[in-house]
Amino acid sequence: MKARRGDLAFSLYCWLVYAFLLAPIFIVVLASFNSGAFLTFPPKGFSFRWYVVFFDNEVFRRAIVTSLWVAAIATVISGCIGTAAAIYHVCYAGRAKEAVREGGPADKDLLPTAAECLPFLESMADLVRSGMSAGEALRLLALRLQKSRLRVLCAGIWSKLGEGQSLSVAMGG
Repeated sequence: MKARRGDLAFSLYCWLVYAFLLAPIFIVVLASFNSGAFLTFPPKGFSFRWYVVFFDNEVFRRAIVTSLWVAAIATVISGCIGTAAAIYHVCYAGRAKEAVREGGPADKDLLPTAAECLPFLESMADLVRSGMSAGEALRLLALRLQKSRLRVLCAGIWSKLGEGQSLSVAMGG
């Protein structure tokens, strides 16, 4: 019975938060159909007057187009970042989760962070673009690395490459 009350209280709390956040938007949308000379709530009559004024104004139309472009670009960028983070999580953070699930110590200190991996991958891509094979680029970077976590990562990838696996399979864990 207590769990049911707790669930009900939480649901009520969520609905109150939704109402608090959405009520101003609802009121502004209703006020936008006002036929009066000023935006007031409650509306004095129903009209599309303010929408006609809005879309007749070149400045507002340019602002909408700019906002849509910014939104589209932000969506693409955040989608790429989110995908990269998800791939990293699946490939590398999964090992730490396995260790925790099995009851062993989590080797989070051995796993490189995303901030460490990005410059490493950029350097590797630059070396490969210069004509070096991926294996050679990995071996050269492993010799130059200062961070032990990245050296462990390189050693793991190098051993998998030595077993004949492709680079994408070796980097995928």
